[in-house]
Amino acid sequence: MTDLSPFIDQDKSEILNTNAKFSQLQNMKFNIQSEADAEVLFHITFKSSVSLSEICVYGTHDQNKPSQIQIYNGYLSFDQVKSVKPNVSLACNYKLDCSKHAVPLNQLKSVGEITVYIPSNEQNTDETEFQGLGFFGKQVHSVDTRGQKLGCGG
Repeated sequence: MTDLSPFIDQDKSEILNTNAKFSQLQNMKFNIQSEADAEVLFHITFKSSVSLSEICVYGTHDQNKPSQIQIYNGYLSFDQVKSVKPNVSLACNYKLDCSKHAVPLNQLKSVGEITVYIPSNEQNTDETEFQGLGFFGKQVHSVDTRGQKLGCGG
């Protein structure tokens, strides 16, 4: 299992409803606070396809850390995440300020872009605060067959 942060396209990824800009994150760790309410939305674009096998939520000593995360394949808005079933939904359980989760097999296999939605925090307050997210898995290697003749025989 590999840390996928080097495969994240920093220019095409973003965080919504926070005090942070995606470009400020270093190795996906930074003090992140929600602004208008408890919700936070990450749009993560990878430089190539990856299979996501584990995600970590890095909390703080504060009780306002995320209580749940929902992961979607593709780019979704705040409105869309509220009406579409997530590919993966995980309840956070922090040990030493990290909530580590295995992603069920075949749920996020060969993805180029994901949306991570944080709907609330442990105290159900208007401000969610945490240090960041960690993504682990493997890069999916594919063969470019465009322009090649495939098949048997002559």
